[in-house]
Amino acid sequence: MIASSLLESAAALAITTIVLATLTAALGASGVTSHGAWELAHRMAEERHVEHLLDAAFARTLAAGGAVVECTDRTIALEADLDGNGTVDANSSELTAFTVVDRTGGRRALTQHLGRQSMTLNDTLPGDAQIRCVDAYGASATSAPLTRVVEVPVTATSTRMMVADFGA
Repeated sequence: MIASSLLESAAALAITTIVLATLTAALGASGVTSHGAWELAHRMAEERHVEHLLDAAFARTLAAGGAVVECTDRTIALEADLDGNGTVDANSSELTAFTVVDRTGGRRALTQHLGRQSMTLNDTLPGDAQIRCVDAYGASATSAPLTRVVEVPVTATSTRMMVADFGA
């Protein structure tokens, strides 16, 4: 009887060890999974934030009857008389620009300029990131008034397209 209880105790100890090892592995994996999920959610929130800033600038310009005043592979500038006083104040958000600028290490950054203030929206863009200005025929626009659609890099792998045909 003692031999069988010793054998049962050894079996119970082995099963307990296996269960504890499995739980420890599961907890470790859930920590890695949680960290990965948090990183993904954070990246998506940053991307959506940049998209929101672009959408708001274009919507604000469209609502005020504004226009694209510059569109190159590095800059898209919008202006509109937002306060309705008959003039565009270049020192305020009535002049809004998004610019792709060079950074160290062969990467680029997307910045937003509201009047004389600017802020970096994303500084991890690849070295070939650029703004695309498209005309009514789908070709690269040769001047700001011909721009109908603008494609702006948001992250290393995604862009945001906006209609820029405010006057039509």
